[in-house]
Amino acid sequence: MRELSKVRIRSYLILACVSSAVSTVISYFFFDGDISGVINGTIIGFLAPLFISPFTSLAGSRWAQKIPLLFMLILMDLGVMLILFILSVLSFYITNFSQEYATGQDYMFSLGLGIILSGIFTTGLMITSLVGRQELISLLSGRYLRPKTEHRIFLFMDLRNSTGIAEQLGSKDWLDFLNFSFATLSEAIILSKAQIYKYVGDEVILTWRLKNGYVPGGTNPVMRFYQNAMKEIKRQHPYFQKRWGIVPQFKIGVHAGEIVTGQLGNLKREITFLGDVVNTASRILDAGKDSQYTLTISEIIYGSLSSHFQAKFSELGETTLRGKAEKVYLFGCID
Repeated sequence: MRELSKVRIRSYLILACVSSAVSTVISYFFFDGDISGVINGTIIGFLAPLFISPFTSLAGSRWAQKIPLLFMLILMDLGVMLILFILSVLSFYITNFSQEYATGQDYMFSLGLGIILSGIFTTGLMITSLVGRQELISLLSGRYLRPKTEHRIFLFMDLRNSTGIAEQLGSKDWLDFLNFSFATLSEAIILSKAQIYKYVGDEVILTWRLKNGYVPGGTNPVMRFYQNAMKEIKRQHPYFQKRWGIVPQFKIGVHAGEIVTGQLGNLKREITFLGDVVNTASRILDAGKDSQYTLTISEIIYGSLSSHFQAKFSELGETTLRGKAEKVYLFGCID
């Protein structure tokens, strides 16, 4: 079983347990403590996320990118309503629940409440696909209303020869190619728990917040992302070659350090990161573009890697970065 499938199954089970607990409590009060009503609520609450979650995962699929957002939201809500109705009917039939409850106002009200809560859930998923889960949580909670100092890793990933590819494919095919290239990175982003900071043309910027600072020899999310990304691009190689005749090649630059995180904007709000670390990571990417190495990292990132991963890198030595007075010691990895 692929690692991403294990992550999704674990998420489904956690959500099912939470949903089951909430549904059990609601059923207890709606059906006046009737044991059959409570059992039905528990069954429906547990099974609903298992059926709804795969359905709502379509919101993040490549297929969903070709459908208007409003239509996708309506389609998902209708699907959720249908799933809840079918589950409730099957559950009542299996447990032989009282017909009085099955057709009464209490049942209709509880089913309506379930549909409303599921609708809020699916709407939240759609919003998350627009702004990102971590950024949405930060905006809703007001975490960065006041600027905060944090330690973060920044990874800049740039598509090589993007200008030439765009000229060869044309604007529409180029956009499709770019979308599929970034979509191919989705599994690696999820597994490494990266936050997508920005898409800038043919470049994507990822970041990780370091809660406990730098742990030399520890598990580094950069290598977790890098290995999974390269593996998935290789797996999709035949499809890229068949559809566009081109396989994407990326250059990556990584740096870490102290930055200031805050909320920016009024008409359009976003979480922004300010500090020299971000600029340095971008310059490291620029330096790597002129080398044979796919992944170029700073000394602070190299020091946080285990000896197993350090052995994959070559020393590039002190390097003068564009627009920077101080030299930065760099390391490079081909694959």
